[in-house]
Amino acid sequence: MDGEIVEITKNLQLDRYVIHDIEIVVARGGGVVLPRAPGCHIEENDTYAAMTYATAAITTSGTASLECAVLDTPQVVCYKLSWASGLIAKLMNRAPFISMPNLIAEKQVVREYLQNEVNPTNITKAIDPLLSDTPERKKMLQDFEQIRRSLGMPGAYDRAAKFIIVR
Repeated sequence: MDGEIVEITKNLQLDRYVIHDIEIVVARGGGVVLPRAPGCHIEENDTYAAMTYATAAITTSGTASLECAVLDTPQVVCYKLSWASGLIAKLMNRAPFISMPNLIAEKQVVREYLQNEVNPTNITKAIDPLLSDTPERKKMLQDFEQIRRSLGMPGAYDRAAKFIIVR
């Protein structure tokens, strides 16, 4: 998905000038190589703060999606594997979702895009309503509250891991 970031950024920048006044920040995890994109800041030191203060996020299906839910950061989840790995994962995966918030809620709370669905048009269309005070954003935040309640605090991450493993 690394190469997609430049295209997604371009679409969001166009959107920013037409609809929103947004700043694009990419929180880069350790060991991830990202191409530089004009108009996009790559945060390498404090990715947690980037998620905390974000209006909305584009995440992968790992712990970042759960962190965003716990932090009340609306999100769109994207995951793209190689063709062969994607085929194997599709054959082996019996879960109805790939993101931790959706798995925990046992329903679609955040939009998920997989494989060929991961493209700038889909992502821009899904993230746009999360950038302002819309019914979609409000519903997602309400669902995040339910997720936090189901996990309890503190120790939510440990309970989330146990919940997903038991499934």
